[in-house]
Amino acid sequence: MDINKENYHNNSQENESTVHQNNKEQNRTISGINDISRSFWDEINNEINSNDVPLWRMWR
Repeated sequence: MDINKENYHNNSQENESTVHQNNKEQNRTISGINDISRSFWDEINNEINSNDVPLWRMWR
C-alpha cells in the first residue's frame, strides 16, 4: 500500500471512530433528556391524579 492510500485508510478509520463516538454521546444525551422529560411529566400526572394543586398553577 503506498503512503497516500495508507494515510487515507488510517484517517478514514479514525474519522469513522470519531463519528461513532459522537453518535454514542448524542444518543446518551437524548436518552438523558427523555428521562428528565418523562420524570417531569410523571410528576405532573401524579399531582393531577392525587387532586393536589397542579404544579402549573403554582408557576403563575
